[in-house]
Amino acid sequence: MKRTIKKQVWMNKAEAQDLQKKAKKACMTEARLIRMLLEGYNPPVAPDDRFYDAMDEMRKASERLEGFAKATASDAEREKYHNAACELLRIQNELEKKFLLPRESDFKWQ
Repeated sequence: MKRTIKKQVWMNKAEAQDLQKKAKKACMTEARLIRMLLEGYNPPVAPDDRFYDAMDEMRKASERLEGFAKATASDAEREKYHNAACELLRIQNELEKKFLLPRESDFKWQ
């Protein structure tokens, strides 16, 4: 969507610093943060590198399980490894939703 309307807002120094800090914590621009709040969402605070490292390790573990599934001769073992890999990816997706996606706010504009 093309944005063609400009809004100018006056703030004091503390307000401007607060907006800048909150946008940085959410890993988004100040304008995006304001639009998200207007849309009724609370942006999450971006997790630190440990979160992304853990997500990468989960992905690698899932890939190893899929490799085991392909290497095994037994259909039952293959299915067991494949199901474990799928479960690990499902957990990873749930964690990403919980920690990375904005949540709808309880506050409703009238």
